[in-house]
Amino acid sequence: MGSAFRPISALIEVEFPWREANPKTLRHPAIHRPQESRIVFHESVHYWQQLGQGFMTKIAQEDWIRLLLFEKNNVVADPGPYRIEFARQHVVSDFSAHDLLESLARFWDVHAIGPHRLLEMEFIDPRRSFSELFKEQYFAFKKKGLIVHPEHGGYSDLAFDMTMDAAAGSYAKPYQYVRERFNSVVTGTVFPLAGYFALQTKKPIDVFLKIIDTVVPNLEHPPRGRAIHDLWKTYYSLIRDHTLRIAHQLKIGDLILTAALIKKGPLQDHPVYRWIFIELDRARRALEDTPFASELAQTFGHVPHGLRGVLATDFCLSCPGDTSNRSFLVEWLAPLCVLFPNGKRWLLTELHRRELVPRIDDLEREVSEDRLKVAEDAMNVQERWLAFRRSARGY
Repeated sequence: MGSAFRPISALIEVEFPWREANPKTLRHPAIHRPQESRIVFHESVHYWQQLGQGFMTKIAQEDWIRLLLFEKNNVVADPGPYRIEFARQHVVSDFSAHDLLESLARFWDVHAIGPHRLLEMEFIDPRRSFSELFKEQYFAFKKKGLIVHPEHGGYSDLAFDMTMDAAAGSYAKPYQYVRERFNSVVTGTVFPLAGYFALQTKKPIDVFLKIIDTVVPNLEHPPRGRAIHDLWKTYYSLIRDHTLRIAHQLKIGDLILTAALIKKGPLQDHPVYRWIFIELDRARRALEDTPFASELAQTFGHVPHGLRGVLATDFCLSCPGDTSNRSFLVEWLAPLCVLFPNGKRWLLTELHRRELVPRIDDLEREVSEDRLKVAEDAMNVQERWLAFRRSARGY
């Protein structure tokens, strides 16, 4: 079936053979077995999207309700409105919320792996198909030093755009929609934030297009000489506030936050999402009193102390390809379980926790046992969901 993130269970399934887990898989995917690490990183981005983008949690909630109804009354309910909206092809943009989700994941793949590495791995992947003209152009540009800088080795805007354009099918369209209108710096700054916050609303594509049409023209000239990582932090509050105003204008409510959704709804009885809520709360408390949280809060003006950790965690989830953010996510919100074809697993939460706390005392042992149980619960939920899907298909 291929590698995938399974939202109903929060499992990551990969198709390559099992081997011992290595922390470098997520910490340094560009240089540690990149053909495999890129897969785990991509699906981990989807996991982090599930933790931050409330629209995706709404879909999981709908499907959880469908599963419980099936198990209780043997009723196969139709997909809910959020799942339908997820697949809806927008008449103006000709892309869907699903396309936006995948385009964002691709964006972070390119940042973490490097466009030249990613594209050249895809050239030799038998499952991917590229025209000979595209490959000839790429290698011609590379020979001229237009893909990788001949001195410092950094990749170019051209390399980034070519790799985004090469994304499968319509997954490239959301990024292209922004890039066709604005320069590379504006696009690289705004695209991930606009996409992230749009997926915290009930109508992701309507909101995304309105963000691009209204807020981006005001950012035509971002501060010169600023690293992209600084620009994400600078414009996070502006785009978040702007998205909230757009959602109110469209009469679709406030931004949807995953933790609040779990706490107040049916997912509080879901064994995995209940655990995710606890993990999100731990992450919030870890960040709340940090200089990073204070600095981010200042971009909003006055922020109550209790919300600083919420915003700091949200920023990390909004830009998981940022080096500092990724380090925090790996240490505090690593994906629960990676499942291999032979049934073996990686418990990445446990792997990275042992990096931080090598010594296992009674408390750590209890937390480890809890993670193991939740991993079992995740596999059980996935099996239950597959039974539902088989019944829905009729075979």
